[in-house]
Amino acid sequence: MRYSVLLPAYEGMSYAAQVEAAQAAEELGFDAVFRPDHWLPLSGDLTRGVTDAWATLAGLARETSRVRLGTLVSPVTFRGPVEIAKVVATVDEMSGGRVELGLGAGWYDAEHDRFGLHYPAIPERFEMLEEQLAIVRSLWTQPTTDHEGRHYRLHDAICSRNPCNVRIRRSSSAGSAGPGASASPPSTPTSTTSMTSSPQPVVRCSTGSTERARRSAAIPAPWSGPCSPRGRSTEPRQRNGRAKRPTLPPASNGSTS
Repeated sequence: MRYSVLLPAYEGMSYAAQVEAAQAAEELGFDAVFRPDHWLPLSGDLTRGVTDAWATLAGLARETSRVRLGTLVSPVTFRGPVEIAKVVATVDEMSGGRVELGLGAGWYDAEHDRFGLHYPAIPERFEMLEEQLAIVRSLWTQPTTDHEGRHYRLHDAICSRNPCNVRIRRSSSAGSAGPGASASPPSTPTSTTSMTSSPQPVVRCSTGSTERARRSAAIPAPWSGPCSPRGRSTEPRQRNGRAKRPTLPPASNGSTS
């Protein structure tokens, strides 16, 4: 079993606090650090500042050395497929191959209204999600990408840095459908695709049949160029002039009340 930490960054958590939490999680043995991708607090004082998810993860990529890093989840309404593909590929390179991309249809009505983001009904947002997944996978696995869809059109698009170890997490939940919506979102499972350099990508599905998971694995073989994590020392190292905190001692075997 693996354990991860979800940072409550949407509650006004500063970048410095997120660095401290991510480094502590790494030192305590957690496997991954995730953060939501929101620009507005979920409750309380909405004037509190919320850091951008991928800008923050770029910083955490340089301030940590082992834990995987990612979003739970990035809404397709925030960024286009080419932008998210290039941003994630860049952060993956910065981290030495430790990134996980979570993509979802979006749900926070007030956030979209306040920032003037395109926020169609649920069925259309799920169409956007399906197209973004197809485009991002193609950008990361093919020399060039052509796509003619309802929401996105690309011709000879490229991603100059193809990540070899990004995992894609697909969220199948969304918020209210909004006025005029009549269709339901597709009944598809939440899945994880590992974009590794192995002959066949690994796909894990949290729900659904084994056959569905087998069909999901039938995607083009990913790019197999050099993209191995950098060798990193396990010794404490300097970060921005500050010594890394020493590893905490193991917990006592005694029972706690």
